[in-house]
Amino acid sequence: MNSVFNSFVYLTPLLGGYIADSHLGRYKTIGVFGMIYMLGTGLMAAASYPGHEIPWLFIFSFFGLVALGAGGIKSNVVTLGGDQFNLDHRASKKIPTSSSEIS
Repeated sequence: MNSVFNSFVYLTPLLGGYIADSHLGRYKTIGVFGMIYMLGTGLMAAASYPGHEIPWLFIFSFFGLVALGAGGIKSNVVTLGGDQFNLDHRASKKIPTSSSEIS
């Protein structure tokens, strides 16, 4: 089961990247897939309520919504880190070569 979940999580960034690049943009895509992830988490909690378990809803939420949400976020959040660097700024390009330049 863990391998199936990991497969979904690592395949769905293709969909998240496509949607961000072609349709919604990065920030809206993160918001949409974040909501899908939260919906899946909430439905998983509801489906596993003691005494009222709903196995099919738990499986759908886990493999469908949580995996889709996590994968869709993954492809877009990673690029936000790269946006923090300004390569036009000289200090961003310079790599220290000695210990005196580091401190």
